[in-house]
Amino acid sequence: MIRNIIGCILIFIGVVFYIISVIGNLKFKYILNRMHSAGIGDSFALSFVIIGCIVINGLNVTSLKLIVACVCLYFTSPVCSHMLAKLEADTNPNLEEECEVEKECRS
Repeated sequence: MIRNIIGCILIFIGVVFYIISVIGNLKFKYILNRMHSAGIGDSFALSFVIIGCIVINGLNVTSLKLIVACVCLYFTSPVCSHMLAKLEADTNPNLEEECEVEKECRS
């Protein structure tokens, strides 16, 4: 009973962070801001949801698979976001006009 409650709380926290990420994606206008919001949702919220599923499921082979999936997503999501942001920064000729803080765009 306690394991189910803790797992549901973790999943709920993950869903709340997903909702915040979606609101950030809808609120922000510039692509780099949207990518930051989506990247945080991917790595942070998904980790909470997967850990909640592990707690509910208990320790078995399925939990091991979920842990491997969580580790893979935790490492690949920020790398993909960084690569897309670098591509945007390198190919966008109007980057200084679209950035909110001009000094931080190229650093």
